[in-house]
Amino acid sequence: MAFELEQSQPIRTTSGFQIAPSQCPHHCDATTDEVLHRFGEFQISRCGACGLVRLVPRLTESELVELYEREYFSGDHAIGYDTYEQDASLYEKTFARRLKLIQSFKTSGRLLDIGCGLGFFLNVAARRGFDVQGLEMSAYAFERASAGFPGRIHQGLLVPGLFPAESFDIVTLFDVFEHVYEPRGFIKILDEITNDDAIVCITTPNHRSLLSRVSGRNWISYKIPEHVFYYTPETLRRMVEPLFEIVLLRSEGQYCTLEFLAERLKTLIRPLGSTLLQTVRALHISKWPIYINSGSMTVILKKRERTAH
Repeated sequence: MAFELEQSQPIRTTSGFQIAPSQCPHHCDATTDEVLHRFGEFQISRCGACGLVRLVPRLTESELVELYEREYFSGDHAIGYDTYEQDASLYEKTFARRLKLIQSFKTSGRLLDIGCGLGFFLNVAARRGFDVQGLEMSAYAFERASAGFPGRIHQGLLVPGLFPAESFDIVTLFDVFEHVYEPRGFIKILDEITNDDAIVCITTPNHRSLLSRVSGRNWISYKIPEHVFYYTPETLRRMVEPLFEIVLLRSEGQYCTLEFLAERLKTLIRPLGSTLLQTVRALHISKWPIYINSGSMTVILKKRERTAH
């Protein structure tokens, strides 16, 4: 199914949000997109030229920023996380696994975690001796993270001039890049703030993952309206070129509770998920941690060699 791309000014919808058209950041010449799924006023669409999957339309960026407050981390809203703070130990177990990958490239250095949330990854990295800083959009999360790392957390978006050139040896973006409205400009800033030997570690949903294909519109990573782009290894590689190259790519997951796993399984195979949920509750093991593949991917980026002129 395809639809004609239209240009328009932001409009107010029946949901109360102001939305605007979403164009391919590659400025492709395609005149049509393929609609993959519909979610009310929004749809998941694939660019007819380059294959990049994106949300169409999307909230204006200023409205999206307003969503990332306390409710986003508490489960008191239709978006965000259900039990973010309560699951701190699970997040730290997940981040410890990702840090181990980073340590295969860098065992120390100046590290910036973009979208640092309440600082769970910073906790893990600081304990391993990294010199950490964080960047966080949400005022609520900024205050919470700053309590643990006073003077080391910055509030806002990544914009030119926020950090001096070549400030960092490592930059991490865990479940962040899919939220970025202008990814090509974002990549350019990453190039500017990292030194020549730096690495960038990105974890983001993989639209070509087995879980994505099996789940269809019920894929856990279809978070509307927060996620504005959905990458595959190929579209992510194209997005970071020519400044960076992917030197490692692996499938990624996270630690969760058995109860959470059963609840998610219910959306795919309801009888099996319901039976599992009843079982783990009856055995009082619903809060046991388990590592599952979430249909995401982690990539390590390095700068491409520059040709001297």
